[in-house]
Amino acid sequence: MSNDREDKPAKPRIQRIRLHDNASGDSTDGHESKVGNNDDEKVGYGKPPKAHQFKPGQSGNPSGRPKKRKDEATLTRELLDRIVTITERGKVKRIRMIEALIRRVLEDALKGNIKNVKLLFALYNAASTNQSIEDLTEDDKAVLAVYESQLFADRSGKVASDDR
Repeated sequence: MSNDREDKPAKPRIQRIRLHDNASGDSTDGHESKVGNNDDEKVGYGKPPKAHQFKPGQSGNPSGRPKKRKDEATLTRELLDRIVTITERGKVKRIRMIEALIRRVLEDALKGNIKNVKLLFALYNAASTNQSIEDLTEDDKAVLAVYESQLFADRSGKVASDDR
C-alpha cells in the first residue's frame, strides 16, 4: 500500500481578504474604529469618544469611597480627648473632656456619693499601676479605712466615733 498523501492532490490555500483596509495600515479587528480623520480621535478599548471622556477636574467617582467606620475604642478616645470650656473660680479654662469628667466625679465623691468614691479609687488604682493596694503600709490602710467608714457613716446619717 502506498502513501495516501502522495495520491491526493494538494488543496489550494485560501487567502483571507480584508474588506475594510485602512489607508494608514492600522489593523481593525472589530474592537477599534476611527471617528473622523484625526489620529487623536481614535476610539476603542480604554479610549472612549471625546464627548464621553471625563473633563479635566471631573472625577469618575465623585462621592468617593465611603469612610471606614470607627470602632468603640477610637470613638471613646476621640470623645474624651475633646476640649471643653469650664469656669473655675470665675476664670474660663479649656481642658480635656476626661479631665472635666474626673473633676466632676471627684466633686460628687466629696459631696458623699459612694458610687463615685469607689469609682475614683478604682481610677486611682488603675492610674498608679506600679503600686497596688497590697503595697500600702499598715498606716496607709488604716487611714483609708477610717476615711471610708466616715463616708459610709455620713451617708447613713450616723456620726462615726474617733478611736483615739
